[in-house]
Amino acid sequence: MQEFTPDTTMESPEEAVMRQSARRDIHDLLEGLEPREKQVMVLRYGLQDYRPKSLEEIGKLLKVSKEWIRKIERRAMAKLRDQPNAEDLRYYLNQ
Repeated sequence: MQEFTPDTTMESPEEAVMRQSARRDIHDLLEGLEPREKQVMVLRYGLQDYRPKSLEEIGKLLKVSKEWIRKIERRAMAKLRDQPNAEDLRYYLNQ
C-alpha cells in the first residue's frame, strides 16, 4: 500500500472562508480612515499584495519621511481601535 501525505500547502475550505471574511472585515474597518491613512495601512501590512512594506519604503513611495509615515500609521491605528467593529479584527488576529 502506498502512503499518502497530506498537502499542507493547500488551504482548507475553512481557512479560505476565514481569510475572505477577515479581508472583508478589514476592508470595512479601513473605510473609516482618511485616504492617506488607508493607503499607509494597506502598504504597511501588505493588505493588497501580501508583502508588508517598511516605513522607509512607504516614505519613498509617497515622497515623505519615514517619521511622517509613522505618525500617519499611529493616527490610523488609534482610529481603528476606537471603531465599534474593531473587535472583529482582534478576533482574526487571535486565531
